[in-house]
Amino acid sequence: MRPHPTARSASALSLALVLALAGCATSPVTQNAAEDASGASWTEFEHIHGIGLNPGDDKVYVATHQGLFRLDDPTPQLVGESRGDMMGFVVTGADTFFASGHPAPGEAAPANLGLLRSTDAGVAWEDVSQRGRSDFHDLTGVEDRLYGLDSSDGQLKSSNDAGVTWTSGPTIEARDIDVDPNNPARLVATTEDGLLVSTDGGGEFAPHEVQPPERLVLIAHVPGRSDQMTASLAGLDASGRLWVLNGAGWAGTGVSQETPEAFTAIGEESYLAAFDGIVYRTGDAGRSWSQE
Repeated sequence: MRPHPTARSASALSLALVLALAGCATSPVTQNAAEDASGASWTEFEHIHGIGLNPGDDKVYVATHQGLFRLDDPTPQLVGESRGDMMGFVVTGADTFFASGHPAPGEAAPANLGLLRSTDAGVAWEDVSQRGRSDFHDLTGVEDRLYGLDSSDGQLKSSNDAGVTWTSGPTIEARDIDVDPNNPARLVATTEDGLLVSTDGGGEFAPHEVQPPERLVLIAHVPGRSDQMTASLAGLDASGRLWVLNGAGWAGTGVSQETPEAFTAIGEESYLAAFDGIVYRTGDAGRSWSQE
């Protein structure tokens, strides 16, 4: 890993190379690399929609416009056969992923793929529900409890059986949602009107009792003790600065980065985030970031 750069050249992952490797279930990716002043290079993806740490192999997985990638050293690996646009993405357990999105160009499938599930870390996917109907732009879940922001109708949908059946909730214009791992009926959402919270499984939302000083675009519950009634929160504002909710309120614990695309909490001060197509990790609550 290397320190987060202050400047870099733009270099997107080559879609042609991605498609050329589509015949392999897990294939190495060759890409043009961006480079900083020190000569270190890194991979820049186009359109990162989600990131997650898989407890099954302790690897970081990245959902992108051209499919799912596993961040291996030194080269990211394309995972699975699909090269579709993976919009919603969440890791709910060891090797267990849920996703939604759109098929790759030329693929014989409906425009909206509904909910997909993989139990082998993204190598193979099965249809669960809503095929041809729902396009979940954001997914969050704890065990069998799932929530999805369905862009096809603007509704928040919830499921208690791992996505087999869904209950339609309110129409909500949210950028990001996240479920409390200690209380699956509690859900937070980032909106233009501030941070919202639901305590009834997404049935109704109200302003969060402690609003951050800056409007957050991405939000995550911080893993902690299982005996806590409510997990603490962390989020990124539009400038990429990290904010953490503690007993004294919200604190801006990190320096501003770049445009945030995806975010997840993996420990008390440990987070993964995607800024302008590149995935970073911090272990000191955002005071410094290193590229994955």
